[in-house]
Amino acid sequence: MTAFQDECARDLAVAEPVIKEAEAALNSLDKASLGELKSFGSPAGEVVNVVAACMVLTAPGGRIPKARAPRPRIYAGAPARQPQRQVHKFSACRG
Repeated sequence: MTAFQDECARDLAVAEPVIKEAEAALNSLDKASLGELKSFGSPAGEVVNVVAACMVLTAPGGRIPKARAPRPRIYAGAPARQPQRQVHKFSACRG
């Protein structure tokens, strides 16, 4: 093996347990815990980032969803609440 292959193998050995932990955490989510997001008027940036990461990790067929342009604000929290209305879709794609 080359030095680059050795480095990649070490990186992969470190990353695999972290990925398995993340998948286990995703599998522990249920509709009630996802529904709790609806209670946030305007979620913190960290919450938005975590939900976006979950959407990427659970993308059907491994296809990452395309970023969309933000919709015009109708009321405070409109962009944050839009995905929250579709909790059943997120739950269904986890398998």
